[in-house]
Amino acid sequence: MSISFTAMENALLATGLYEITEDTRLYAELKAYDAGLQILHDRLGTLLRETFVLTAESCGLEAREALFGLNIGACSREERRRLLCMRGAVDVNFISRQAFLDILESAGIQASVTESPGTQQITVQVLSAADGQTREETEQAVLEYAPAHADCTVVFANETG
Repeated sequence: MSISFTAMENALLATGLYEITEDTRLYAELKAYDAGLQILHDRLGTLLRETFVLTAESCGLEAREALFGLNIGACSREERRRLLCMRGAVDVNFISRQAFLDILESAGIQASVTESPGTQQITVQVLSAADGQTREETEQAVLEYAPAHADCTVVFANETG
């Protein structure tokens, strides 16, 4: 017996008005209610699972990828979770070179960064990007998180001589 069936049965038996055996209509009715409640319970479980990055399996990951503008659907589920957690960790303390490389990695971009503090310029050399990610999407992802005080140039490793 499921928890919902048992709860309904116990509530009705406690009144002293009902007799519930397998051959009664009330039993069949409680089983029907129980089947409907089980569907709701399963859907609620799916919704709860998809709410959190670490337990999401499909639509929860897709929604967060869309929110962040990421194109990492070709990655494994575990890799997508890891990248989304990295992207979600960006905060006001996001100021170091390594933090910038981490945020690029969270977008499926492997890159190297060259800084020129004297001229306030940085060059991001994109070494690789997630499968299916276009050059424009990659460049936009880099520029979105580039430091606002620096002039950022994006170059692609396969275009450099």
